[in-house]
Amino acid sequence: MHKRILGLLSAAAFIGVAAGAQAAGGWYVSGGVGPAFLQDSSSTATDPSLGTADFDTEFDPGFGVHGAVGHSWDGFRLEGEVSYRKNDVDTLTVTSTTGAISSLNLDTLGSFDADGDVSALGFMANAWYDFDTGSPWKPFIGGGVGTARISLNDISSSTISLADDEDQVFAYQAGAGIGYELTPTVIVSLGYRFFGTSDPEFTAVNGTTTFDGEYRSHNVEVGVRFLF
Repeated sequence: MHKRILGLLSAAAFIGVAAGAQAAGGWYVSGGVGPAFLQDSSSTATDPSLGTADFDTEFDPGFGVHGAVGHSWDGFRLEGEVSYRKNDVDTLTVTSTTGAISSLNLDTLGSFDADGDVSALGFMANAWYDFDTGSPWKPFIGGGVGTARISLNDISSSTISLADDEDQVFAYQAGAGIGYELTPTVIVSLGYRFFGTSDPEFTAVNGTTTFDGEYRSHNVEVGVRFLF
């Protein structure tokens, strides 16, 4: 009986040591989801024959998801990530015009309710650092760089039919949060990420007007990481 108890204790100790070593470093997969708040975008539309127009775009709160595969070394993590964010367009506001881009109704100043959405499909290389607090709580900080496909999907309103186009651009992000170690191999987290890109460029539905845009997204995410 004593030998059996000693054997069980030894096995438990071995498992604990192995789990601790596994938590210190190794491969992992992770994912997260949460609301995405896209900043207002300021744009300038240019047509070689019709002139220019400046307009602002406001967005409704949307959502974002991501998944990653990475490797950790005693708190330092490197990973590859795929993410997706989507926000509906709320209003378009034409603030100034030079000439008259009448084919898009960008010759009328004012705000207009809009339809359609903007999405971002990102492919990122990230680096994160988890701070060891000597407890199950693990604050983290980090960021990454990569590329994103910014898509305008059927952007229009009662007076403006603007665009259905996409552009591939440089992307970057930075974030921080806190994780909680449920087990040595399962960590849940709550975090914030700022995700931005270089300014994408699009062609309007008339085929001749081009305009730039801005993509700056604030994201709150609930995540989980599995070490193996």
